[in-house]
Amino acid sequence: MSKTQEFKAYGSIRKMKVGGACGVILALAMLGMVFSSTASADEVSVNASENKTILEVPIVHEKLDKAIAEAKAAGVKVDVGVTQDKGVATTDTVADKQKEIEADYVNQEKNVKTVTDDYSSKVDKTTKEREVIEKENKDKQDKFEKDVKDHEAEVKRVEAENKAILADNDKKQKEIEAENTQIKRDNDQKEADYKTALANQKSFNDNVDKENANVNYC
Repeated sequence: MSKTQEFKAYGSIRKMKVGGACGVILALAMLGMVFSSTASADEVSVNASENKTILEVPIVHEKLDKAIAEAKAAGVKVDVGVTQDKGVATTDTVADKQKEIEADYVNQEKNVKTVTDDYSSKVDKTTKEREVIEKENKDKQDKFEKDVKDHEAEVKRVEAENKAILADNDKKQKEIEAENTQIKRDNDQKEADYKTALANQKSFNDNVDKENANVNYC
């Protein structure tokens, strides 16, 4: 009897999640300071005119720049908006204005670092999840391929066994047919020999009867 085998593969490949880009928008500020000076209109004039000069006040934001560079290196999209004009300060108000702008830069620096840390954490998590999923998928694929190979090997083994069984059955069938043919031939020969012997015996008996009938008894 031939053998058959069914094969089913189980398992599905998991899809990896793709993390979206993270961004932060910054705003830099510009501050001016007014200076007053008195200049004579000419050497003979007794009236003086007051001239006003506005100079840009430099605001240090090296830490913010560093945070921005680190954010970009981590993959965070950093957009710097239009520079905000904080107006013109006098000698009396410039210090407060500077502190206000510097405080805003500190807050923006903290925001950039928070976004960067959060994004980096998500990237690390996504990377680890991807590594886990890739390993799971590889293990499933390897197992599937192994199962397929094992199944193919089993199919070949069963096919070879079935072929051997069919060949053996065919051989036995031919042997049985040959044996039956020989038995029939032997039986036919025996039957023929028996009929011949029977006929010979009858002929012999007939001859004996004839001889006995011709004998004279005293």
